[in-house]
Amino acid sequence: MPMRRLKKLFPRLGERVESSKAAASEAIATRHLLIAGTGRAGTSLLVRYLTEMGMDTTLSRHDEAAVWSDDADAGLEESPHALFGKGIPYVVKSPWLYLVIDEAIAKARDRIDAVVVPIRDLSLAARSRTSVERRAMARTAPWLCTLEQEWDVWATTPGGVIYSVDEVDQQRLLAVGFYKLVEKCVESDVPLVFLHFPRFAEDSDYLFSQLERFLPASTDVNASREALAKVTDRSKIHFR
Repeated sequence: MPMRRLKKLFPRLGERVESSKAAASEAIATRHLLIAGTGRAGTSLLVRYLTEMGMDTTLSRHDEAAVWSDDADAGLEESPHALFGKGIPYVVKSPWLYLVIDEAIAKARDRIDAVVVPIRDLSLAARSRTSVERRAMARTAPWLCTLEQEWDVWATTPGGVIYSVDEVDQQRLLAVGFYKLVEKCVESDVPLVFLHFPRFAEDSDYLFSQLERFLPASTDVNASREALAKVTDRSKIHFR
């Protein structure tokens, strides 16, 4: 998929940098727009959209080499440990942010423009995650498909933890992580932007209105419509 390479990023909420390309790159490296939440709520789509809008993302930097799973329709993330280092993009997606939010705030509070949190019906987010996990289980152990009763637990490490793949248990885990993320951001005055999924995947004007202040100054609502149409495949929204 052809992507516009980022040349300059001047977030509307911040000070406009009018210097050399090197200075612009340094500005990008020192500030970040984070994407987090429960996952399975259009976060990868959001990265693709922001890339098409000309922003500095994992995808704009690595293109086809960016980590992606076709089986899960998921990826384009940065590892949690990379959130505090140099040389990472302006837009950083990590579903594990809630586990490192204390450290992220302690080390980079003044460099976080906002945390964007796509929100989906909790039961549907959990169902999507357990569905992906169950497909992986079936690939690992095809004999599971021959059983009359579906297993609601699984394990991947010999002698290790047996974990639940039950939807209700998954909802609890997602809800606790979501709450911790939001509470810590509110406590530290880290701006939060909530986006409803699948609404933002189907309403480019809504998406643009919520993210406009972070987008390159040269973009407009028409560019948003074109970008979202280019990257959205509604057939991949499996649960509603």
